[in-house]
Amino acid sequence: MKGRHSKRRLTAFIILLIAVLAGAVAFLAYLFQYSGVSQAASAQDRHSGDAHYDMDITPYYNEGALFITQTVDFTNGDTELDRIMFSLPVNAYRRSSTAPMDSDEFDAAFTDNYTPGGVEFKSITVNDSKVEWGVSGTREAVLTLLCDVAAGESVSVYMEYYTVMPEFTGAGGFDNSEWRLMDFYPRLGVLDDGEWTAYSPGYVGRYDCAPVGDYSITLHARTEYDVIASGSASITYNQDGWNTWQIDAYDVRNLAIVMRQGGYAYERDVNGVKIRVYCDNRLKARQVVDSASALFERMNAIYEYPYPVLSIVMGDYVTYDEAAGSLILLNQSEDDMDVQLAYLVARQWFGEIVGNDSVAEPWLSAAPAQYSALLCTRDAGLQSQNTIRRDIDAALGITLPGGLTVESETTTFSASTDYNNVLRYRGAAVMEMLDEAMDGDFMDALTTYVRASAFEIANRSDFIDALNSTDGSDWSAWLSETLQGIGKLG
Repeated sequence: MKGRHSKRRLTAFIILLIAVLAGAVAFLAYLFQYSGVSQAASAQDRHSGDAHYDMDITPYYNEGALFITQTVDFTNGDTELDRIMFSLPVNAYRRSSTAPMDSDEFDAAFTDNYTPGGVEFKSITVNDSKVEWGVSGTREAVLTLLCDVAAGESVSVYMEYYTVMPEFTGAGGFDNSEWRLMDFYPRLGVLDDGEWTAYSPGYVGRYDCAPVGDYSITLHARTEYDVIASGSASITYNQDGWNTWQIDAYDVRNLAIVMRQGGYAYERDVNGVKIRVYCDNRLKARQVVDSASALFERMNAIYEYPYPVLSIVMGDYVTYDEAAGSLILLNQSEDDMDVQLAYLVARQWFGEIVGNDSVAEPWLSAAPAQYSALLCTRDAGLQSQNTIRRDIDAALGITLPGGLTVESETTTFSASTDYNNVLRYRGAAVMEMLDEAMDGDFMDALTTYVRASAFEIANRSDFIDALNSTDGSDWSAWLSETLQGIGKLG
């Protein structure tokens, strides 16, 4: 039965792929001449207006697909445009050779037949006019619309499309009881002075640079599914075996939705924010509520959490844990589950509230998030502090492939273990040394950084500015030397 289902899905996807490529072939030759990837600007200069997403989503459960209508509204900045660019991460699953996982993750995720995923567009218009469009890159995961947009012009992009979901137990996949909708839709790139940043996913780490947006989502789900999402979700009960969910999320960088059957939900109010944990194991759910609440309270002292709910969905996931806007996927089968929880809670601030170019400067979210996880677990008296301490110390003594430093771009990493050892754990060691060097002023600097860069795309200069403004010193040379030399010194 499973074999027939897989063959049916594969046949449908081949038809999908042919249709997409047929419409885009003439466009690609022109498109490849353009490099849509640029270094993100500073938080003070980059922001040109948030996007607003209106989406209507209908799952086709038997086919492993979604039908989506999507409108994205935004206002152009001061530069005339000849194109609009979107990230399209799910297209990386069109072929097994381009799936955004390292080899260990891939083998664990697809133990039987590989099931592809991707998008088939039915219609795309800009301000009610049809436009030429195409996908680019080896993963076909950057969508470009060719159109002229005047400076200051309001833009409305309308799309109708099918998203075919890859079948695996992890972020961005689905199985018999749970759909994890992450990176499943075209997401507007970052616009800076007429240049777009839109990334295609890689095998290791996050390939992300996204402005915050407001989302209004109508989701039609079978009655047996509960819905957990970024922001708030309300339900209308129907009489036809389906319910209608309204999801509203504001200032969210990455929207995530989970549809799941069964399990338990535990909730606690912390500083006016609901901490909700969804799990099939009552004991683990209660433990995670306790730990997450303690971690959250301490991170909230840096910057008040802007969302009404932080949802944590637990499962036996075979791929990476993931944090999106106000939603966390946590692998409950990992030995270091508590360590990952602390890191992912901190990522709500470093990576989501404060964005960064996760390809060019991945340390800017990974390092302060991991160090914050160490401080929060220590302050809360959690045992996971010992594991984090051990992992940081161990990372400093590991021999790594030549040339890797905390300043390395994501593209230089070929294995998730190296990525974590360098960016998270050696990066945390840099933050710890900085904390000691600033003689008690570092946390004030970190607070300044988050408050100045909230809902923006921050870069290295923004981080250094926060350090310098705190104690009046110039930390640029010290930071460069330490980011380059940590793990090689002594």
